[in-house]
Amino acid sequence: MNNIIEICNPEKKWTLEEANQILPLLLKLSAQCDTEVDKLLKNQRALMKMGAAKAQIDKIDKMVQQELLKWGSKVTKLGIKYHYGYHLFDNGSGFWSWQKPEPEVKYFIEYTSPVNDRKLVVHEQKGT
Repeated sequence: MNNIIEICNPEKKWTLEEANQILPLLLKLSAQCDTEVDKLLKNQRALMKMGAAKAQIDKIDKMVQQELLKWGSKVTKLGIKYHYGYHLFDNGSGFWSWQKPEPEVKYFIEYTSPVNDRKLVVHEQKGT
């Protein structure tokens, strides 16, 4: 990925190598979101224990939702889809599939298969 514009494309077709190259950025974005959401939820629990008003609790719920939407927007702009805990990289004939805490992208799923019907990739097919 020599060109930043190349990765800012929601319709991008990923090679397995490219999916693995972007994984550190995906992990960083996810960790930032996790940290912020954890902090918000910790504050919310403390407020609940202190008997805070429902409006204060609801405000934090909205802040959590905004953090998750912000994360989702960033991931989508990279061209990565997220579905039920799986990160999907469209390769033109299906998806490369990654799920936390796997160390690398190494699974394939067909477009028409259930998201959890992943196949271990032995060798990347030429042209994908």
